Amino acid sequence: FGGYIEGSEASTLDVIWALLSNPWLLIKEIFTPFGRTIQYLLAYWLPLAFIPAISPTAWMVAAFPLLTALMRQDYWALSVNMRFAINIVPGIFYGAIIWWSQHPGVFTRGAGNEETGRRGDGETGGIEITHKEGDVNSRFEIKPGFRRFWIFCLSLSLVFTFTSNPHRAWSFLFPTSIDPLIYISVPRQWQHAGQIRSLLEQIPPTASVSATTHIVPHLSNRREILGFPSLRLINDARQEISVDYAIADLWQFQQYEVAFDDDRERLRKLVPAIEQILAQGNYGIIDFQDGVMLLKQGVTSESTALSAWQNFREEIEPILQKIGKAGFEGFKLLDSKHLS
Repeated sequence: FGGYIEGSEASTLDVIWALLSNPWLLIKEIFTPFGRTIQYLLAYWLPLAFIPAISPTAWMVAAFPLLTALMRQDYWALSVNMRFAINIVPGIFYGAIIWWSQHPGVFTRGAGNEETGRRGDGETGGIEITHKEGDVNSRFEIKPGFRRFWIFCLSLSLVFTFTSNPHRAWSFLFPTSIDPLIYISVPRQWQHAGQIRSLLEQIPPTASVSATTHIVPHLSNRREILGFPSLRLINDARQEISVDYAIADLWQFQQYEVAFDDDRERLRKLVPAIEQILAQGNYGIIDFQDGVMLLKQGVTSESTALSAWQNFREEIEPILQKIGKAGFEGFKLLDSKHLS
């Protein structure tokens, strides 16, 4: 919510007051970017045939977490594949269930208002209910028109899921980007993954590590881990220390920077950060393979690894020449809090 306040720090009350005192800015942020906002809502509504959109319960339960996501000045806030959606999905589904239970005859045939129990029939789509009068069992089924509409919504939702390629999970099947075309074959991805594993094997199991985004999950079982280029942390003894190792996968950003702004920015910022780390002399490169660098605290760089890094640096020089102002922002990542 940094765009709502002035300065680099603010309390919760400061943020709330800033939101209330800038209603037009708040409304603008909620509805813009308009296209992505609509896509975000459709991702929740489509699987449930738009029932949450007309369910007051869904709006009441999911209102605050949904509003928080829409207000955030963060590209990833409008993504159902990120952790922000965890707070919204339960309210959306709960609201749909409540609405359907209160309006059983809208989309079904044979439903009455006196039902006391029901159970589903997975094969026919029918639902068996028990009426109060005489405990007579009867059946009702989803109306054919609504059934077809719901199937259409579910199918469309699946299409969007595949084509959006969440977290690039389907990149082994089809290109990550169409224009410009970016496709990395499965054998090439396996080869790169093998290079990363060979570097990870050089890190002792109990060592503290700083790693770039795509490597962090492979080290998540460690007690002390940071996101690169941060190098200092407070351990369990409440002592501020520098991590023992740092590993950075620049190849990943190099492959995708031509199509994705976030990868381009990370590459532009990480290269100056690495150069500053090496210039300070507290860390040395002990291995460099396929665009992946392994740094260790308190050692000098090995000549072979340093030469490989310099060759890679020359390879990506055309990209870095486009840095402009973004390049200088990279140095701001590395103040005295990150390096010692």
